[in-house]
This record gives sequence, C-alpha cells and structure tokens, in this order.
Amino acid sequence: MYWLTLHDGPNDKEGTVIHNPFPKGAKTSVANGKLKTKGISTMTFTVNPFSPMWGRIKPYQTLIKVTDDQTDELAFNGRIFNLKQSMSNGSMFSETYECEDVLAYLYDTTQTYGRFQNISVFDLFKTIIGRHNAQAEPHKRFKVGNVTVTDPNDSLYRYLGYEKTYDTIKDKLLDRLGGYLVVRYEESGMYLDYLAEVGQVAEPTIQMRKNMKSLEKNIDPSGLVTVLIPKGATIDTDDEDTSASKPRVGIQSVNNGIEYIRDEELIAEFGEVKSSEPYYDDVNEPSILLTKARDFMDSQKAIKTTYNVSSLDYSLINGGIGQLKKGNWHYIDNPILAIDEPIQIAEIGIDFIDPRNPDLTLGEKQPTLTQYQKESNKRAVNIDNLQKIVDNQANSIFRLTESNIEIVDRYNEIQTSYNNLNTTLEIDDETGTSLALQNLKKAIDDLGVNIEDLPIYVPVTPVPGSPPGTMTPEDKVKLDNLKEYIEATHLQSGLFSASDKTKLDLVTVISPVDLNDIVARLTALEQPE
Repeated sequence: MYWLTLHDGPNDKEGTVIHNPFPKGAKTSVANGKLKTKGISTMTFTVNPFSPMWGRIKPYQTLIKVTDDQTDELAFNGRIFNLKQSMSNGSMFSETYECEDVLAYLYDTTQTYGRFQNISVFDLFKTIIGRHNAQAEPHKRFKVGNVTVTDPNDSLYRYLGYEKTYDTIKDKLLDRLGGYLVVRYEESGMYLDYLAEVGQVAEPTIQMRKNMKSLEKNIDPSGLVTVLIPKGATIDTDDEDTSASKPRVGIQSVNNGIEYIRDEELIAEFGEVKSSEPYYDDVNEPSILLTKARDFMDSQKAIKTTYNVSSLDYSLINGGIGQLKKGNWHYIDNPILAIDEPIQIAEIGIDFIDPRNPDLTLGEKQPTLTQYQKESNKRAVNIDNLQKIVDNQANSIFRLTESNIEIVDRYNEIQTSYNNLNTTLEIDDETGTSLALQNLKKAIDDLGVNIEDLPIYVPVTPVPGSPPGTMTPEDKVKLDNLKEYIEATHLQSGLFSASDKTKLDLVTVISPVDLNDIVARLTALEQPE
C-alpha cells in the first residue's frame, strides 16, 4: 500500500499527505503510475474539493512523492507538469494531474557544442551531467554515480550539439551503447548511475493459472537489419557547403569492392532489410569498420519481443512473497506460448490506491534467429500435443461407462485450452499454424457432437414401470433378491449344506476325470436295447 505526499516546492520538506493506506485520513480516488526501467516514469492522480491540497497545486512547482508502506521505499518521485479540471453532470468538481519523475529534470537544460575525441564513457557522461548541473536549480542537480557501461576501446568520438540534456544522453550514449539511467538517493544527495545491467532474478514466478491473469505477446521485427552498409567517420572535403552531407569511411577497400555485408540466415527467414546505421563516428580505418560491422551482425537479435501481462501481487497479503519490481527478472511460465524463462520487467502499470493487479510490460527480449525458430517449433509441438489429447479423448468416449459428467468436464478443459491458444498464439499463415488451428477446432467440435450423442443413464429402481438405467427394473428386482452366501464347512451350511460338504470332502480323485465321457456313458446306458 502507498502514501501520496505533495510538496509546495523543494523547501517544503514535510509535505502534505493526500492519500494514506489506512481507513481514516486523506484519500485520493485515482492514482495510477507507469514505472519504467528505461525512460521517464509517469503517473496521474485526481483530487476533489475536499482534498487538503485543493487549489494549491502548481505545475512544475509542486513536487510529489509516493512511498511504499511495506518497504518504506520511494515508488515515485517527481513533479506535476499538467492539469485538467472538470465538472460532472452532478456538479462534482475534480482536478486530474499528470506527473513525471525526476529524470525529467534533464529536459530543463540544454547542452553546448563540443567535439570529444578519445574520451571514456565515464568522462563523457560526467561532462554532460556537469553541463546540466551548471544550469539547473539545486533540487534538479545530480551527482555522477556509478558508470558500468563501457565501450570496447574505451575511447569515444562524439559531437555534442544544443539538444536537451536528456536527448543528448539518449542519442550519444543510451541508443549506441545501451544501459540504464538509475536515480539513487543517498544522504549526500541524489545520484544518477549509468549501468550496463539492473535488477536480479527474483520471486515470484508469474505462472499461468496462478498469478498470471492474462498475457499478450508482441513481436516487432522493425529494427532488424539483414544487409548492413557500414559507415565510419566523416571524410573532410574542400566542399564549403555546410548543409551538404559529407562522405564517410566505408569498407569497399577491404571487402572486395562491396560496400555491404549480408546475414544469409536472417535473409532466408525475413528477406533483405538494408540499413547504414549505426554510424561509427570514431572509426577511420576500413578494416576496423568491417570488424565492427561483422560484430554487430553477429550479435544482432532476430526480432524484438515484448509481453504485456496482467498479474496478481500476492505480496500484499503475504509478506513472505516477493514484490514485482521494475528492472527485476521474473520467471514467466506459460506452456501454451512456449515461455519458461526469466524476463525483465520493463514497465509496471500500478494503481497506487488498489495495487493488487499490476500490469507488467516484460522485455525487451530479443531472441537470436535460432531461439526464434526454436520457439516457433515449440508452439507447433504444443498444438500437436493438444491434438493428441483430442484424439485420445475421442477414442476413450466409447470405452467410458461411468458418469457423463467426467467426459463433459474433460471436453470443456480442451475447449478452454483451445480458446487460450487461439487468442494468445501469434498466427502465421505462411508456416501453417493457422491451418493447424482450423483442423484442431474441427476435431474439438466433432468431439462435442459425439458427447451430445451419448445416452444419459439414471439410477435404476425396482419399481415396475420406472425408467430403465443400466438395466431394466425387472433385472433390478432379480438382483436384489439374490442372497449372499458364505462358504460351507463341516459344521455350518453355506452355498450347500454341512452334510453335503462332508460328503464332498470324502471324494478322492486319483486320476483326471473327463466329464464329457461320463455323460456320454450315462446316456448310452439310458438308451433301450
């Protein structure tokens, strides 16, 4: 559960609580957050005239903090930047505010022109943050924290322009080298880390039929490059036209006169997709450029895959169960979609008023071509397995003599499995997945018809004229009238008398007896001569 506190500005240290998780006290009707691992987190909240902050909230001046009551950690820390006022038909007034976290402070400053050659990642990051701090108000300044992102040569070649600080970091560092911006709060101030990896593999597993309510898989091949035309540093020319594009170092001289490289396996799967990006501004040697280009193609993933999951957060009712946190890796278990691996939470959509059902964006997962093809095969295998279940069930219908309820329940399970598969599986007409589903659907429908044709038996009674069940009422009477006999002994009668039992025990058979032969001889004796 969460506390929402507004501050009139950076000097208002105590703030005003507008929502607490307890029955009494200030309440806010709506407060939803989008907490991102990459990018700027946002949230919205709504207040009414009874709120203690009504009429006092100012965009860009009022600050907001959302505190997790369980961990005492800041779930959101930022400022208000947008306002919408409204009145309903019943003359009910409200104000809805949009908020952005402290990383948005990097949009309040700009960089200045500079050319940086043979500079490390840490030093470039420190330079950019230093220029931001020189322009920013005290509460918007960051201390340079840990930098774990590296460049293979630890020697960057970058130009800085006049863009916003955040856009500069994104273009010059994040988009080219990867990594995450992480704000860290210490007693000595607010730190900004630039990390290669964040999060850890954590519990709980997000599992189908347990805490996974729904899952949507999104496959995006738009960033794929199958034919790369590498471009290195710009080549200085005598052309004085500064608006014209300058030529760049290429690979023709070390690649048999060819300006591009190809990935034949990716081309076979996805066709030719050409690109000249990324540019290698710091590479002046064609041989080095060719090596970097090959490394890029070898490390390139097949497609970008993300998952949108609606889940249940059981940590709210059981403190022993871990929370779902952005940046952490949680195992995803969904056998229908062939998912059984840890995937990072890239974004959490959370209702701070009722946080039981967070919406998760997982990824970005980028499988290699081999992994992509393996997942496609696993999905096909899952369809085949479901088909076998249907076939086996159809064969077993004719052998079942018990209650039809078991058959109907099993059929319903198969129908539900098919519906889940049909709504969540990515259909690919070219691979035949769609045709497989059509055939599977027909088999399930035929199975339903066979179930409907099964006779329904009711318990039989001995009352004459009552409906027959597994036998007629007359046979039921005969069965009920049968006596239960015990084994006969010399002292106690059973299936026959005690005296007959004594006589029978005196009979001794010293050789095999052919009863048919005895009957034939008796018959012959009875015939008149």
